[in-house]
Amino acid sequence: MSDANKDPLHGITLEKMLTDMVGRFGWEEMGRVIPVRCFTVNPSIKSSLAFLRKTPWARKQLEEGYASTFKRPAAARKIPHEPGIVARENAVSGKQVPEDTAAD
Repeated sequence: MSDANKDPLHGITLEKMLTDMVGRFGWEEMGRVIPVRCFTVNPSIKSSLAFLRKTPWARKQLEEGYASTFKRPAAARKIPHEPGIVARENAVSGKQVPEDTAAD
């Protein structure tokens, strides 16, 4: 497995992270958590992206905040199953269950 695949944020753009975080918390809260002017004085996605791309410590804080807010550990996303048993989604619970026990 490559290093990129081990990164839980692989494939997520900085713009998506910022947009999601601002949508969830708003600029005011973002400015409290990561105290930078681009989040507190006339904030915009464009100016914040420019700053974050040039400032590694601020970008790291945003990435860590995004990961703890939006990403679940890989183990929590995996659906355990036994080899040879086909699983399908239960229509009621939405959970993966073996074919022979799935209820409609």
